[in-house]
Amino acid sequence: MRLRSVIRNPLPGSLASLPGSVYHHPVESGRLREPMIHVKFFASVRELLNCPGMELPLPEGTVTVGDILSEVERVSGTAISGGHLLAARNQVHVPFSEPVAEGDEIAFFPPVTGG
Repeated sequence: MRLRSVIRNPLPGSLASLPGSVYHHPVESGRLREPMIHVKFFASVRELLNCPGMELPLPEGTVTVGDILSEVERVSGTAISGGHLLAARNQVHVPFSEPVAEGDEIAFFPPVTGG
């Protein structure tokens, strides 16, 4: 499966702000837009990617949070899945096997402890 990514409001100096970057604008077919999912990055993941988030078109068929993570790593050229990483779908913690649907918000972040 191959997804195309779209970035909104890139951070200055981020991969998405570079000319000729691998990030694409939304594809529109007439008046219809492709179904999209929203991806956000927090804490050290955001710093590592130098990017607050991106939007990805949702292909037909079953797509999981793990598939989204793989696409983020492919597009950014940065491995973020090593070590500890958590994910949320629509602000609820989920496993990487969780399916995603049109309009979902997927977030990736490191484990957080309090004290």
